[in-house]
Amino acid sequence: MVQMIKINRASAGSWPLRRRQLLAFTRLCGGRRITREELCRLAGLTLEDLEQPGSSLLYACVRTERGTQTAGLCLTLGYGEDTCLVVVRPLYRDAGLGTRLVTAQLQQLGKLSCRVPYDHIPCLKICLHAGLTATRIIQTPGGKASLVFQGTSTALNGSDAGDDRDKEDWLCLNLS
Repeated sequence: MVQMIKINRASAGSWPLRRRQLLAFTRLCGGRRITREELCRLAGLTLEDLEQPGSSLLYACVRTERGTQTAGLCLTLGYGEDTCLVVVRPLYRDAGLGTRLVTAQLQQLGKLSCRVPYDHIPCLKICLHAGLTATRIIQTPGGKASLVFQGTSTALNGSDAGDDRDKEDWLCLNLS
């Protein structure tokens, strides 16, 4: 069973340690796809940054015989326009965890945008499976072409959806 945890103000006491752990996880499991800019953004991330509109950090944990282990994370700043970072531990990459993280972000924020390099097939699949649509092609400062994916959530159209979103800190998902 995977538990998804949202970082919020209640996490303030443990935030510095949790941020270091998530940064180490990102370096370990992000491969060569995570840019220096994204690592610096995560390293300097504050709880105040996460309180801004369109900003959220979700991470998924699994319990193993060695204790709790981070299985994946999804950082979104500015509804994904500023940052949309998804990292999944290799062991869980074919289990749909990345899609579940992005879908949870989309449902929580109401709208989401992600820039994905055209040759990063796993991330393209995550965006498509999460219901995002490719809206345009851009060229990154490094000269590489990327697709911009965007989507909106219909789950937030219910009258009490906002209340549930504010109260819910834990989201339990089963990988099977």
